[in-house]
Amino acid sequence: MYATLRLYRLNPIFERDFIRLWNELIERLKERNLINSAVLHKESKITYISYLRWTHKDHMDEVLKAPEKEIKSILKKISECCNNTTVLHRMYPVSEKIYG
Repeated sequence: MYATLRLYRLNPIFERDFIRLWNELIERLKERNLINSAVLHKESKITYISYLRWTHKDHMDEVLKAPEKEIKSILKKISECCNNTTVLHRMYPVSEKIYG
């Protein structure tokens, strides 16, 4: 397992599109068994933070460096909704025990 935190700074007029596209991206990543789970948090009016648990670090690298056509298209549209996106953290697990 591997996890990433990503910061999205939106152009506020694209908020609905961004959320729809982000959810579509997550569905595609789950269908391909690239991620275990994902959560999107709203930090402020224009700032969102996502937390993704990837099934393997290589899957994250693959999506960032050479995504397949459908995923690349969704990523491009998400980027167009944002003024900026940044991967804040890339994290390896210390323990894989899940609480809750």
